[in-house]
Amino acid sequence: MIRFNERSREFARAQNHISQVIKEFVQYRKNGFTSGEFVLSCLVSDGQLQREEALDIIRHKSEILDHEPPGLQDFLEAIHMGSDDFERILTEKSSYRPPWYHGERSALG
Repeated sequence: MIRFNERSREFARAQNHISQVIKEFVQYRKNGFTSGEFVLSCLVSDGQLQREEALDIIRHKSEILDHEPPGLQDFLEAIHMGSDDFERILTEKSSYRPPWYHGERSALG
């Protein structure tokens, strides 16, 4: 049985946080929004949050995500990807299209 000491747990939490920050950064740069905006939209629609409060949160988050997150260069080194390739992936249009985009019928219909 593997036992994690407190230091290992802290390291794992830090790695998880860095992964989440990089994921949010990539989503924001690639799509212009993150999953957090979807959640805020649901809260506003449900009446649990005022629209202006949600917009303030989004503005603040956008200011943070406009800058490269700490740990990104280490992540790119770990996956053997250069900054130029990463930037190209973020800026090029996605080639994925759902099956119905090309006029193909889905399995349901």
